[in-house]
Amino acid sequence: MRLALVLALAALPASAQTFDSSAGPLTVTQVAGDLEHPWGVDFLPSGDMLVTEREGNLWIVTPDGLKTRVRGVPRVRDAGQGGLLDVAVSPQ
Repeated sequence: MRLALVLALAALPASAQTFDSSAGPLTVTQVAGDLEHPWGVDFLPSGDMLVTEREGNLWIVTPDGLKTRVRGVPRVRDAGQGGLLDVAVSPQ
């Protein structure tokens, strides 16, 4: 599911697309656009998503696509294999 979500955040057209997989058909719908190298995604209890961009931005994205930039993220060096990569919500 995460792969499908990351694809949806990246660059698909606004309409839903369906892909076959070994687990059955996957429907992918773009939720947000205008992201530079979206990388990590995790879900908040509210249903909103935390989305990282490799360059160092962290966003809260609502299910209807509203993006809010999270301020106070440490500076990131995005070179080679580095950058702001994965994100995980604490279980607490």
